[in-house]
Amino acid sequence: MTDDVQPIAELGSGRFAFNCAHCGGVGEISRDRDNRAPYVVCKVCKGRGTVLVSLAGTKPFQKCKTCKGMGTVSRDRDGRAPYKVCVRCSGIGVHPLLGEFSVVEPSAELFFHQPTTSKERGQHMSRKPCVFIVHGRDHTVRDQIDLFLSKDLGLRTAVMQAGAHGGRTLPEKFEEIASTCDFAVFLLTADDHLKDLSSNDTVKRARQNVVLEIGYFWGALGRRKHVLFLVEADPLLELPSDIQGIGWIPITADLGETKLRIQAELREAGLI
Repeated sequence: MTDDVQPIAELGSGRFAFNCAHCGGVGEISRDRDNRAPYVVCKVCKGRGTVLVSLAGTKPFQKCKTCKGMGTVSRDRDGRAPYKVCVRCSGIGVHPLLGEFSVVEPSAELFFHQPTTSKERGQHMSRKPCVFIVHGRDHTVRDQIDLFLSKDLGLRTAVMQAGAHGGRTLPEKFEEIASTCDFAVFLLTADDHLKDLSSNDTVKRARQNVVLEIGYFWGALGRRKHVLFLVEADPLLELPSDIQGIGWIPITADLGETKLRIQAELREAGLI
């Protein structure tokens, strides 16, 4: 059958490795889909160029008929941008003859890297995961968390305040930096002191930029295993209602327990 697609490796226990159709196996895609810079990390393969899937169906694998093997479909169904990841094949461009498969997180020894003609892209595919640190006015906590993530855990970090603007507006700079990140850590500290007019009580809240960026990353990365909330232990700190039911980590005085719990969460997410 001409539409049959062979995996690049069969690893046993129903696991198969495929080139990522979404980025063409290079680990990154042109953000504007014009094959020119700026490039962003492929969200399907997370910069590896390949994906590992667990089969719950029947071989052979076939080219996805929804996206025609491209891994991406036109969001407005007019064949033009904006595009989105194909839901049927999860961006891989193939699906089994019968049943389903799911993308799984490979361990370090199963990261397949295909040769590329670009030295920069080759380096990008083997890059360390990047964590975006969303913060308010407490730069002391921000710097300590940044140091812990980069020096102790060996991760790349991104902080909005660092780096040149390069003629970009603040939203443009934020979006470009955020697009290269795999995970976000939110520091909710009691920065804004407000007065409740109905009760005359003092209320403390996180900075508005922190709340906005929570929504951005929540939508861009998803919530499970991609975001982490660190909350200052202040009884007057009022959290946004949408995140009150989500598990969060208290910011302790010496950050000892905080760091241990951050490390556990990042290990569970597969970043370390």
